Amino acid sequence: MVLSKREKYILLVTLIVVTTLVADRYVVTPLMSVWAQVKAEKEGLIDQMNYAQSLFRRKALMERKWQDMISSGLERDVSKTESKVLNAVRQWSQECDFVLSSVKPERVAGQEALQQITFQVAGTGTMQSVGRLIWRIENAQLPIRIEDIQLGSRTEGVDDMSLQLKLSAIYLYIDVNDVKVEI
Repeated sequence: MVLSKREKYILLVTLIVVTTLVADRYVVTPLMSVWAQVKAEKEGLIDQMNYAQSLFRRKALMERKWQDMISSGLERDVSKTESKVLNAVRQWSQECDFVLSSVKPERVAGQEALQQITFQVAGTGTMQSVGRLIWRIENAQLPIRIEDIQLGSRTEGVDDMSLQLKLSAIYLYIDVNDVKVEI
C-alpha cells in the first residue's frame, strides 16, 4: 500500500496527536498530580516547621515568665496563696480608694499539679477607682486573673459604682504520695 503525500501528513499528524494524548494521560497528568501533592505536603511541612520555630522562640520568654510567677507568688501551699491574694486585694483596694464589702475565698479540690482557688470580691467605688483596681489585678505579679466581672451603678446620675469580681489564682499542688525519695 502506497500512501500519498497528503495521507502521510495525515498519518503523521494523527500519530503525533495520539502519542501526545497517550503521553498526557499516562505520563504528564500523573506527574502533575504527584507534583501537586508534593507541593501541598511541602507547604504543610513548612507550616509545621514555622510553628515549631515560633515555639522555640517563645520558650525562653515563657520560661522567664514562669520563673517570675514562681518567684513572685506561685506557692506550693493553698493557705499561703490564699493569704497573699487576700492581702494583695485589700492593699490594692486601699490604694485605689475602693471600698471592699466582702472577699470570700473558695477552694476547689483536684489532683492536677496546678490547682486553682477562686475569690468572690464585692465592693463599691467611683468609676476611676474601679478602673484602677481592675488594672492592678490584671497587671499583678501574682498568678491571678479575673474570671467574671459585674459592674453596676448604685445610684443613677452619680459616680458611685458597685463591682463584683470572681478572681482565680493558681498554686502548685504536690501530692506527698506521688513524691519518690531516693536514698
